[in-house]
Amino acid sequence: MLMTEITPEAPRVFISYSWSSPDYEKRVVTLAEQLARDGVHVIFDKWDLREGNDKYEFMERSINDPQTQKVLLLCDAEYARKANARDGGVGAESQIISPHIYTSVSQDKFIPVLMEVDQEGKPYLPVFVKTRIYIDLSSPEREGEEYERLLRAIYNRPFYVRPPVGTRPTFAEDNTTGSAPVNALLRNQFHDAVLRERAAAPALLDDYLQSLLDLIRAERIPAGGDFTTFSENTVASIVRLRPVRDAFVDVLQFIAKYESGTRFGSHLHKFFESTLTLIEPDEGAPFFPNGQGNNISFLTWELLLYVVATFVRAERFALLAEVLNTGFVRERRSSNAALVSYTVFDTPLAAIDDGYKRVQKLTWISTSSQLVKEHVHPPVTFGQLIEADFLLMLRSVLLDEKPGEWYPRTLVYASNHGPFTTLIRAQSRSYFDRLRVVFGVENRDEFTRLVREASIQKRFPRVEGAMLGSLEDLVGIRELGNRP
Repeated sequence: MLMTEITPEAPRVFISYSWSSPDYEKRVVTLAEQLARDGVHVIFDKWDLREGNDKYEFMERSINDPQTQKVLLLCDAEYARKANARDGGVGAESQIISPHIYTSVSQDKFIPVLMEVDQEGKPYLPVFVKTRIYIDLSSPEREGEEYERLLRAIYNRPFYVRPPVGTRPTFAEDNTTGSAPVNALLRNQFHDAVLRERAAAPALLDDYLQSLLDLIRAERIPAGGDFTTFSENTVASIVRLRPVRDAFVDVLQFIAKYESGTRFGSHLHKFFESTLTLIEPDEGAPFFPNGQGNNISFLTWELLLYVVATFVRAERFALLAEVLNTGFVRERRSSNAALVSYTVFDTPLAAIDDGYKRVQKLTWISTSSQLVKEHVHPPVTFGQLIEADFLLMLRSVLLDEKPGEWYPRTLVYASNHGPFTTLIRAQSRSYFDRLRVVFGVENRDEFTRLVREASIQKRFPRVEGAMLGSLEDLVGIRELGNRP
């Protein structure tokens, strides 16, 4: 028997076919040669059988050999006839193959390759592979695509591969059973409109965000009840609202990736503004008024952290400025409407950081920060949320007169921290020139002056439990904008 040099990686394939006609044999030889050129070690009688060899022993050994990874059944009219009638060499091979076909666990070892169809276009296939998926080389029009399918089958590299199983959605967790599902149809309509550059995209985003607002509104907790129950209900509601958070963050990621302009900034701003009425306590609330609405306050605070983290990560600074630089109209039952800054979303969370902490006897410095840390929604990281918290605080102390308008409670996890990643990147002049719009400054000199004034006036709030350097060190003011 002729010995052929092969590489260890070459898959071994046996070809079973019928000697139907000289022209057909040429087709078979051509196919075998093409496979060989594509790195396949083809076990083929015309190459491997010599005078004196036993062809039936060759067939049986080749088919049963564990190193033979695939057996190609080249099916034309004559092959189907001989296989069904158990006639000649094809019949002998069929008697060897058919038991494997019916009983083998690895059924993909045997691949029917259709070489011919009848006048009605029906495939010539032996009975024992009649129901099997085949490769169709009977048509010149499809031969290129089907040959690739055959080659992929031999190399076990199919066109379609099952994707890895991702993270379970929040609503699938036991502790979120009963959470209202977000409106996937509206989300998909918005995605499609953005990708197709349709003018209706902003309106569809409004519809989707309104559906999230409806879910948030349904989570308003009535005032009253005992201290323990109220605190526990607040945290339970935060858990139920995680699908809403995740849906909102997914929209942010989509916008950051596929929308290059700032047109959606005002719509996100409007969403946050609409939540302000939901965190207002009931009129005349007799019990724990500072805690009512804490579940929604927690959500909006967390969502704003994700807005900053997502858009900074994607370097969508103009879009972020569109959200932060416009005031929010707050309508209150006890006073006239007022225009307030984004710092309105950083309110004391008494029911969580005081009530729930005491009820559960927790030792965390900031229970609300711990809740964020334990349930981060990827691809955003907790470190990026801490940085977002710092940037919101920094903008607040630079542009607002009152110290501590934004209290960066997550910085308790940032002890001994130097400049954050964004501000390290801002050492580049071109990066700083794009970033400065978030802080509403014209140039590096104005930014530097504001940082130094805030540092002298000690407007940087002291974060309990955090060992941080000076504001100037955290910003890295000496290096800012000094590099190309």
